[in-house]
Amino acid sequence: MTTDNPNNQDRAETDVDSDTEELAEELGSIVFESALMQYLADAEEGETKAFEAYVDEHVSEDNFLEELCEKFPAFKECLGTEMAVMQADVKEITSGGN
Repeated sequence: MTTDNPNNQDRAETDVDSDTEELAEELGSIVFESALMQYLADAEEGETKAFEAYVDEHVSEDNFLEELCEKFPAFKECLGTEMAVMQADVKEITSGGN
């Protein structure tokens, strides 16, 4: 006879939540890095140096990404493009390619 143990269910839900959070963080990092590579490949040298200096100085701030996108609109555009590509890829994967 099997009985449902609420503690096991809670642990399973916690594991799923943790896995989902880790996956979201990993996907976010991939999107950010892809946008970064695209942006830096297209940017002029002076803009690249300003961008790198800004990142070095502000990376630990709570609103870092929001401020980065505001200060560097071309990066925001690259990030939006990469996010759209990732969303399309995830949608294709989850729908089984249909």
